[in-house]
Amino acid sequence: MPLAAVLAMTSLMVTVHLLYSAYYKLTFAREKGKVQQEPRGWSFIGKELGFLACAVLAYAYCVGQIEAGNLEVFNPHEILSVGLSANVTIVKRAYKKLSLKHHPDKGGDSATFQQIAKAYKALSDPESMNNYEKYGHPDGPQTATLSFAAPDWLLKPTGATAGIMILMYIGMFVGIIVYAWRYFNTADVQAKVKADSQSVAQLDMQHLAMGLNENSTSMDILWWVATTPENVMNAKNRIQEIENAKKQRKAEGGLDLSAGGWADDEAVEGESREAAQQRKMKAEHERKMVQQMAGKNVGSLSTEKIEGVDEGVVGIEWVKGVLEELGAWPPKIPCLTAGTSSYVGALPNGPDGKPVDLMASPPVRRNMIMMIARLNSMRLNTHPVLQQAAQKGLIDGSYFQESLKFRMKVSLLFEACLRVATHSKKIVLARTIVETVAMYKMGVKGAKDPASIAWFKKSIIAQYGSPSGLPSLKLHKAIIETEDEDEIACNDVCTLKLDLERTHANIFTEKKIEICQKQGLNVQEHLSKYREMWWVLVSVKDKNLKKVSQSGKSSGKNAAVKKLLEDHEESKKRSLVLAWPVIVQQIDRERTTVNIKFRAPPAAGEYTFTLDIKSQEFLDCDVVKDIVVNVVDESTVQKAEVNYGLDDEPAKKDQGEEEKEDDDEDSDSDEDTAKMKDDGDVVVVSSPKNSDLRQRKGGKK
Repeated sequence: MPLAAVLAMTSLMVTVHLLYSAYYKLTFAREKGKVQQEPRGWSFIGKELGFLACAVLAYAYCVGQIEAGNLEVFNPHEILSVGLSANVTIVKRAYKKLSLKHHPDKGGDSATFQQIAKAYKALSDPESMNNYEKYGHPDGPQTATLSFAAPDWLLKPTGATAGIMILMYIGMFVGIIVYAWRYFNTADVQAKVKADSQSVAQLDMQHLAMGLNENSTSMDILWWVATTPENVMNAKNRIQEIENAKKQRKAEGGLDLSAGGWADDEAVEGESREAAQQRKMKAEHERKMVQQMAGKNVGSLSTEKIEGVDEGVVGIEWVKGVLEELGAWPPKIPCLTAGTSSYVGALPNGPDGKPVDLMASPPVRRNMIMMIARLNSMRLNTHPVLQQAAQKGLIDGSYFQESLKFRMKVSLLFEACLRVATHSKKIVLARTIVETVAMYKMGVKGAKDPASIAWFKKSIIAQYGSPSGLPSLKLHKAIIETEDEDEIACNDVCTLKLDLERTHANIFTEKKIEICQKQGLNVQEHLSKYREMWWVLVSVKDKNLKKVSQSGKSSGKNAAVKKLLEDHEESKKRSLVLAWPVIVQQIDRERTTVNIKFRAPPAAGEYTFTLDIKSQEFLDCDVVKDIVVNVVDESTVQKAEVNYGLDDEPAKKDQGEEEKEDDDEDSDSDEDTAKMKDDGDVVVVSSPKNSDLRQRKGGKK
């Protein structure tokens, strides 16, 4: 019985797990960017099904044996209460007597009557007598059979069976608790890994906030992004992994870098089990993200070729050498150069008393090489040595994977930089950050660099066949207003309404469709992946602030430089209100409207809001627009609300006054609520005079 009970519980638990495995396998759907547990393969499910079948058969056999063993020994003489030497006459007499007593029609028990009948048959019928003598039963041999039903002793156990069942129930209950705890703990770890992989660490945010300022250049931003604590730590770990890989390669004569770093499956000293689990899951998440970015199997990108071990293999050191030939290495970082506007101060001294050379740090140097390589990607990608190495399979695959992961992290850090600019309300910094994103994504030296802009325009014209294919936005409408109100009051929730036209939409769409058709690609699927992002940067400046003086006159290049510097200084007096992303996901969409809400200034006065619409995908296609807004005092508006309609019955006016009012109303246009004046690049939004204030938040006249 105890063995049968164990087999019964085992069969039950295996059945539940088998059903769950099959359901998870059939309903599993991979989600992009999500760490998911892979379902069990069909081979494992088949093995589990075979084990279940064996357990069920073993249970049925045990139950059959138990039930056969529980059958009582059949003794016809005892049942009929006759002696062993009784003849047929005595047997028949005893049978009749007992039959009359136990017959069901006489109120007797049916089972007892059947036993009496079998006993009489065993002692009177020749065939039954023969079976009884041979097998101990008139019906012949009584063998054990398979029984799949749940017997009473299992449903209502007693004795040792009951003890074993109780222990198994307790074990199953504890197992369910442990499984639930591990399941939810794994879910929490997965959520944390996903959040960490798609967010920026607090130390990195502090690093960026301390380093970035109004004077930071694009190269400064790249420097602060490359030297965040997490980026430096990742580079340090990667350098160690590569060194370990080289040692292992030299010792064993081969290495496959496709599975990740050497430390992935090894516990780090002092690391908790949860931390180790998070580290492994994060590494797996990053590997899958790299695979999605590459659009192919990452394992196929890695080879056994390692720079510094295999002859002719190109990797990060080769990249550094090419950058030196191009004059791009070592890079000039303004924030580290004394005398520049973004200089952060003297560097700390090392043990030798000399200033520390940050670029000499291997992790920092490695990250900056990848940064500068991205800005010079046009020259690197077309380099004959790289092309020949690719044809011969002599590219260090580990460097390729690392650069993709590095670019993913840089993208997140660019967003963090923009949050720093928004929090500190620095419009110049926000502009520079968006320009840096564009130059980094396109792989050019600068968003304002004439050579880079010329290359970009030439590439677009070559690709789309016409200058009309150059990306640009046309601003049809740009107004700031308070919904359902006549004027803008202090601290109002305002709405910036934009009507934008993408002049390049038609040409982009036609060319993309043509390319897809030539290459045999699915047009709809290919176009659905299109993404185009523009940033709307809104800054404000009190119109009454004194402008930068323009003393002296100059011409030519000096005048242009001076004007640029003056514009830069003028921008410093502006405060960033918001940075709003506009993402275009439909390549053929020409017109798009944007409604952005923000809080009006807390003080009354005339303000100039500047819209900077900048692309992080294209060069030289920015849109700048000024909107002058008159913000009225909130207390004045509230007073107007209180005074309006105080009398239950307004005083009647004579007919002349009514006609005069009608004339005044007719002279006013529908633009009274927000009079607009378009003067070049400046849109003036003026509010009604205090004497003309209408009811707010309660309807209009």
